[in-house]
Amino acid sequence: WLVAIANDQIACIDDQEDQGQISYLTTFRREYETIVTPAYALSSNTELDTLRDGYVDLGTHCITLFTALIFSVDFRGILAEFFTPAWYNKKAMAQIISTFEDYLADYSDVLHPSLRDVLVEELADELLVRYLSAIRNRGVRFRRGDPFNEKIKDDVLTVFNFFSTQEASFPAIKDKWRAVSAFVELLNAEKGPAVADAYEQFKRENWDLQIGWVEAVLRTRDDCDRSLIGLVKARAAEVEVERGMETVMSKVR
Repeated sequence: WLVAIANDQIACIDDQEDQGQISYLTTFRREYETIVTPAYALSSNTELDTLRDGYVDLGTHCITLFTALIFSVDFRGILAEFFTPAWYNKKAMAQIISTFEDYLADYSDVLHPSLRDVLVEELADELLVRYLSAIRNRGVRFRRGDPFNEKIKDDVLTVFNFFSTQEASFPAIKDKWRAVSAFVELLNAEKGPAVADAYEQFKRENWDLQIGWVEAVLRTRDDCDRSLIGLVKARAAEVEVERGMETVMSKVR
């Protein structure tokens, strides 16, 4: 149902003149231009652009909801195990990617081509948000001797191996997933000022990084204490960053 609505929105603005298909919006424009003055027809282009953007926004919103539904239905149990002791011995990320492959195969023939890249990017973004948010799962504790670095690297490589086949979307996806490296640095930095430095670098790259999430990450370190939390909070109070476009870290809480 969500995919059908999304497709309808694009069909309303997608002209395929070589195939004799004219969109609803173009038909509407051609019809009303014959009954208004040339000056009004010209000035109405702004309203037409607003209509076109509205169709795109609704279509994209439907794909966003579809993605959220996939995660809620298919991955609820898997996501709850990330970073817990059970995570080390399972191939949870591979299971998720396999499910992605199934969905894309099932919907590629019915999803409007322009929405396929939207779906791919939404899947990648939502997976990144859920992955980093999994730090709050019950039982998460990173001990210096645990192979968490290797496991996180394996997860990321599994993600990249899949999304690298999506040539149009992969560069943007890869750039966003750099946040995982900054997350790992928060875990690995030597206790003391180095942790605050890691936080500051992360914050400068993602201005909307949430300090509450950073604190949750630090609390999973086996050497965490109040002094470490205080050190990072003090640095957070000092760091000034320029606000820009929203980053994926705004959704990680």
